[in-house]
Amino acid sequence: MIEQWSQDLRMAWRAVRRAPAFALVATLTLAVGIYGTTAMFAIVQGVLLQPLPVRDQDQVIVAWRGSPGAPATRWPFHADDLRRLSGSTRVLDTVAGVGYQSPARVVAIEEGVAGYLRLAPVTGGFFDVLGIGPVLGRAFTPSDDVAGAAPVALVAYGLWQRRYGGSPAVIGRRLIINEQRFTIVGVMPADVDYPRGVEAWVPVTPFAASIANPTFRDAVATELLMVARMRPGFTTDHAAAELRAIAQSLDTTAAAGNPQGLVPVVQSYEDAVVGDVRRALLILAAAVALLLLVACANAANLLLMRGEQRRPEVALRAALGASRARLVRQLGAESLLLASGAGAIALLVTIAV
Repeated sequence: MIEQWSQDLRMAWRAVRRAPAFALVATLTLAVGIYGTTAMFAIVQGVLLQPLPVRDQDQVIVAWRGSPGAPATRWPFHADDLRRLSGSTRVLDTVAGVGYQSPARVVAIEEGVAGYLRLAPVTGGFFDVLGIGPVLGRAFTPSDDVAGAAPVALVAYGLWQRRYGGSPAVIGRRLIINEQRFTIVGVMPADVDYPRGVEAWVPVTPFAASIANPTFRDAVATELLMVARMRPGFTTDHAAAELRAIAQSLDTTAAAGNPQGLVPVVQSYEDAVVGDVRRALLILAAAVALLLLVACANAANLLLMRGEQRRPEVALRAALGASRARLVRQLGAESLLLASGAGAIALLVTIAV
């Protein structure tokens, strides 16, 4: 059997070489479909299928307050609400906060050069709730988020690579934000992207203290989205039910100007990070899968057209004693060579891109 397949492959190679134009068109047609599908699957796998860099990500939630008639409208929690909820509920184990309008585009000056930075103020226990450690330096601690604490900052991995070339010397460098020096103390892992698009994180209290406008300063210090870790055994539904049960008591400390009767809205951390990208990616993946089917159909049509041209050749082989199975195996070997060539081209292009 091995010897027969070896003969079939040699004959298939000779047949392909006799029709170089057909072989090139068929191979490139399949290669386009395979490359598109491979690239799309890599994106879907990286965004939707690969676990996020969070310890027990199913236990982490993001919450805000919404109007009963329009839950998509987001209102923040008050900082006092988060302090009251931390460790005092049946479902939530630890609670942290992230700036309501994060990430915000701010001006940061480094060594006399000004540039824009997408910044997110977070509470001191933010990364403890997520269960994420830095790749370099240290993360925030609760002592970094108190009045009088030395202003510190963490930078995202992408910013570290772009601006600092991945140098360990980034630790200790200073960014001037709102005329206040923030010392870089750590670099977070490459796939940490919450809030989406963030380039650096700072503790809420020191950052708010650096803002001159009192109204804006109070808003930054008190208006936060909740990021919490649930106790084992509880789900997002449990957290939502408990927060709804205590929502009325939270109105007493709601931020000034917030309407009363807001309803807590709870979302899993995965949904908060992926967001509306999920639907778009799935639609795009379906479109790319359709592209692969179209490529296969076109390649099949090319093979049928070539088969019509080779009818005399096939009839001659059958007359010389080739069985139907042997003829099918011969044609299959040619298809295998074309598909292998297309796969190799798609792989090389994927690696190069």
